[in-house]
Amino acid sequence: MRRVGKSCSRIETPLFENMLEIREEIADDVALPTSPLPPSPIIPSSPPHQSPKASPSQAAEGLSILIQQVFDKCSALVLRVEGLESANTTQQLEILKLKARQVFDKCSALVLRVEGLESANTTQQLEILKLKARVKKLERLNK
Repeated sequence: MRRVGKSCSRIETPLFENMLEIREEIADDVALPTSPLPPSPIIPSSPPHQSPKASPSQAAEGLSILIQQVFDKCSALVLRVEGLESANTTQQLEILKLKARQVFDKCSALVLRVEGLESANTTQQLEILKLKARVKKLERLNK
């Protein structure tokens, strides 16, 4: 263990050599997850020792459990995405209903306006016919 204080550039130097190596590995990573938890203490690695090997059946069982957990998480994510899509579809449906209602209201207003114009047109044509008949009558009287 080596104790080093602050240098001229006010950078603190770690107390252990292995801390410096781990920091270099972290600096090489592109994306570091930010977590509010304090960093875990660094335990120097000891020489590897032989651990008892698991039997193939235990390894297969552990692997199948791991695969099942992955499938469960995947299916949960699929359900969540489908829920979001259905919520999005529901929102789109509501928007379409509102637009359809607006179109229906405008169409109704236009139909009423057209009916009013047709009625006015019919009234004007009737008045024109009456005036033409009166003109003919006056022309006959003036001859």
